[in-house]
Amino acid sequence: MDSITGIGTLGLVNGSATFFGGQSGIDTQALIESLVQAKQLPAVRIESRVTANEAKISAFNDLKSKLTATQTALNGLRNPPGFFGGQDNVFLARSVYLSGGTSVDPTSIVAVAVDGEAAVGNFDLTVNRLAKAEKFTGATAADTAALGYAGTISVGLASADYTATDVIIDAGDSILDIRDKFNAVADATGVSASVIQTSANPAAPNYELVLSGTETGIAIDYSDVAGTLISGGDMAKSPLQTAETAQIVLNGVNVERTGNEIDDLLDGVTFTLLREEPAEKLAVEVGTDLNDVKDKIVEFVNAYNEFRAFVESQQVVGEDGEVGSSAALFGNGTVRTTMDAVATELARSVAGVAGLSTLADIGVTFDNSNRLVVDDVKLDDALLTNLDQVRDIFEFRLSSSSSELQVLDHAGSFDLSGFDLQVNSLAADGSGITVSNVLDSNGSPVSGDANPFTVDGTTLIGKAGTAFEGLKLVYTGAAAGETVSVTGVSQGIADSLYNVLDGLTQIDGAITQETLSLDARNTDLAEDIARIEQRAEDFRLFLIARFAALEQALAASSSLMDQVKATADSLSGDN
Repeated sequence: MDSITGIGTLGLVNGSATFFGGQSGIDTQALIESLVQAKQLPAVRIESRVTANEAKISAFNDLKSKLTATQTALNGLRNPPGFFGGQDNVFLARSVYLSGGTSVDPTSIVAVAVDGEAAVGNFDLTVNRLAKAEKFTGATAADTAALGYAGTISVGLASADYTATDVIIDAGDSILDIRDKFNAVADATGVSASVIQTSANPAAPNYELVLSGTETGIAIDYSDVAGTLISGGDMAKSPLQTAETAQIVLNGVNVERTGNEIDDLLDGVTFTLLREEPAEKLAVEVGTDLNDVKDKIVEFVNAYNEFRAFVESQQVVGEDGEVGSSAALFGNGTVRTTMDAVATELARSVAGVAGLSTLADIGVTFDNSNRLVVDDVKLDDALLTNLDQVRDIFEFRLSSSSSELQVLDHAGSFDLSGFDLQVNSLAADGSGITVSNVLDSNGSPVSGDANPFTVDGTTLIGKAGTAFEGLKLVYTGAAAGETVSVTGVSQGIADSLYNVLDGLTQIDGAITQETLSLDARNTDLAEDIARIEQRAEDFRLFLIARFAALEQALAASSSLMDQVKATADSLSGDN
């Protein structure tokens, strides 16, 4: 390739100095630049396509973000599948309400904590007694000098969780030394020691050694092993507080525990006793946290409205009829398909349920701009009076006659309301699993594959193309011909819409595929631009070399003419 360096109108072509335009009077450099730019025009047009594609990719990413936010809000409403799905199910979130107590704030008597395992219900509670740890004085001293006590004492809580341990007391030990010896074995014994100064008079401070159980409701075993420190009176037990168990009455049943935190009475409920009030009967109500449910519904509404606003921003047309500069996805088929799919789900009535079955039934409706709005009064009333029907509107629901059959996953859409499942074996091809009495969401019989599942271990996987596609069940029974009746199958709007959005946003979804396709197209276009640029640069070098040659020829011709003229002038002068 020619090597060319330009300095003003002076250039080097293949190492030779060349003046551009000096002889021809042509602005060679401007002419070359103009011709090269003409060669680059296709690349400029392609770059505009790349820019447009990048804008589309950015817009698709925004769309995906809006749909993902909507999915996140829907997840807690749809009855998330899997063994741990219940942790995210907002309808299983529990709250507790305390009332009662004629003269005392009930929250000062007991604290009640609940989790998702707690059953909804109402209870009466009376706290008759708090659990207390045993405490006693074991020695006294006028100062912190050596006491002269000698002997061995066995100490420990009277519980299998602790070990009675010998503590050796030496004559040179002060009351502080004795304290430290008890504390050195406190982890094993469950008994801690402290020294309290009982007098404010610095001249006669007086000290007491106090031994305390580290757990309530358990007595302290305290006895001489060698010597008579206890029986002789030097370190005799002087009671300060007797070990007592906690006593409560729950729904008329007397309950006794060693501690003030009681978590083994009701699944998912922990009582922390704070104050004994035998005369106060408290009412404890455990219920669904309706505030959380409403907040999640509002979160979903807001997320959808953000998605809707984005879609509208991609449909903007100016007064001049031109597409708006920010509408990168104007007329895009995937956006239109997505909007239609979402709208269809939001407007549908949930099949196979009684009573409330649409979003409008609970006060969630479309306004004139196709945004979702919430009627707070109507939604609050539905949550308070028809919570199960509200759940039907949102959740995937399935009831089984056997606790050994559980739902592991539900992806896609289902047109089922019930079926009977007979498990003869767990053969991988599903031949040991047969279904019968299959009903669609309207209760009509469904014909099809009698063996619609494959099996992976204990997981039953619905075959593609059957009514069970997307459904995964876990069976932990004996697989010996048991027939399980599955009823009450319904797919709420939150679950079906979540699955629709999942199909769009996953790696093989339409939106992801659109961005991957645009990325690949831009890669190809970048290669086209590089080839055009290279051809334009080669053309530049070609033109420079040719114009340089032209100037050199003109310069040589001019020089020859000058020589001829000089010779002619010389001959004329000689005559």
